[in-house]
Formats: sequence, C-alpha cells, structure tokens
Amino acid sequence: MSSHEHDTESARIAADFVAAWDTGSPAIIADRLAERLLVGDADHTTTVGRDDLLTGMSRRAEALGAASPDAAALSATLVATEHSALGPSRLLVTATWRLAGAPGRELTLLSDFLLDVTTTPATCVAYLARQTLPV
Repeated sequence: MSSHEHDTESARIAADFVAAWDTGSPAIIADRLAERLLVGDADHTTTVGRDDLLTGMSRRAEALGAASPDAAALSATLVATEHSALGPSRLLVTATWRLAGAPGRELTLLSDFLLDVTTTPATCVAYLARQTLPV
C-alpha cells in the first residue's frame, strides 16, 4: 500500500469512528470499543469495561441536559478531526466538538482516541478527554 493509500485509509477509519461516536448511540458505539479500555480526563485515568463506559456516557449526556437552562437547545457539533498513524496497527484520532447551550455557554471539547486498526471496524483501546466536564 502506498503512503497516499495508507493516509486515505487512515482518514476513512478516523472519519468512520468519529461519526459512530458522534451518534452517542451505545448500540452503534459498542462494537467500536475494546472490551476494556483506558479512559481518562484532565483529572485522572483508569481502565474501564466497555459496558461501564457506555453507561457513563449515557449518564453524562443526561447530566449535561439537566445542567442546561434550556436542555432542548443543548447541542454538540463536530468541528474538526485529525489523525496520525502510530505504526501499522494504531491510529491516534483527535476530535474537536463545540458544545453549545444557552447563549454565552459554549465549550470546546477535545477528545483523543487510540484505535486498533487491525480489527474491523477499528476498535478504540483508549479514550482521553482533554478536559473535565463541569457536571
């Protein structure tokens, strides 16, 4: 595979993973997560099981909705995706979202995902949020 073909394939894998993650649907995300994975934020890092992560994601979404003065206006928009191959079997993907709620309450969220590209679909083995959410 040429360098260009490899980069094109890496971009496709990154876009596919982030699109799945962006749905927020446990049914769609589950098969893209390792059985156990490294999860961290600005305050701590630990290993968790896939089901525990999916439960935590659902709870965080509920908490964010409850914390917003106008939960119906709460929205997250993917604004950028970058990727970098880390050898032939790993891909580092960085996604940037803008979380908007009430006027003046906009947050930029950065997340890093380490993907194992030897599986189909690529499997996330580490999820690192660069900030701790205020909920």
